[in-house]
Amino acid sequence: MKKKTLFATLAITLILQSYCRTPEEKETPVDEPRVIQEPKAIDPPKEEVDLTAASSWNPNLYERHDEKSFQNIEKLNNRIDFSNIDYPLLNASIFYETNRRRVEMSLPPLQYSPALEKAATQHSIDMVKLDFYSHTSPVVGRETPKKRLEIYGINNAYTAENINIGFGIAYEGGRPVYTPGQNNGNFFSYSLNGIPLPPQTYRSLAVALVDSWMNSPGHRRNILNTNLKFLGIGTYHYKDQKFFGMNKFKATQKFSSVSGKLPGN
Repeated sequence: MKKKTLFATLAITLILQSYCRTPEEKETPVDEPRVIQEPKAIDPPKEEVDLTAASSWNPNLYERHDEKSFQNIEKLNNRIDFSNIDYPLLNASIFYETNRRRVEMSLPPLQYSPALEKAATQHSIDMVKLDFYSHTSPVVGRETPKKRLEIYGINNAYTAENINIGFGIAYEGGRPVYTPGQNNGNFFSYSLNGIPLPPQTYRSLAVALVDSWMNSPGHRRNILNTNLKFLGIGTYHYKDQKFFGMNKFKATQKFSSVSGKLPGN
């Protein structure tokens, strides 16, 4: 009788143990490898974005100005109207601010390249529209800086790419700020319902972006690299929904030892 009782007790114990084990203990081996899915590539957007309409700046003006004479253009001090952005002027502002830093270091200024500007602009647009911030793009045919330049006939050349995010308003990164939801109005301020932070000017945004690059060793090396002869800038505006809809810009600098060419030319 004692033996039967003992066997029955063991059987009940084993049954309870099997039911008390968690699903993870039953189904997932401790050392089972996990498969990381690669990001899926997507086709290029079909629509072309024209950022040159009604601009006060055109590519021919690059031949008439240098980093000194460009600073005399009055419109550089205009506050940016986010509903009517002069992208060519903004790109030129960043271009000449970049050259100003090179000349300060006794280096030759970079030459303007329409092909590099086109490649830089497209990458900035892709980063905004597809919500990423990287030198690696999910767009088929534009996945890497190298592929983005091959579209414009640039192969076997010295090349570099800088990217950045700039505040569209005169906001100091990292400083506490009151948001539109806290203020009695659609604006940011450093004190509650205080003076609204104004939009950047074309000049001040360019200076802020280039300052940021120059304070980063890798980006600084690209800007001051004497093997690089040509430069193109591309920017695109967006409202950062992760930071209370603040107006921001994604910016790209494309450098090369050759100018490249626009498709069809």
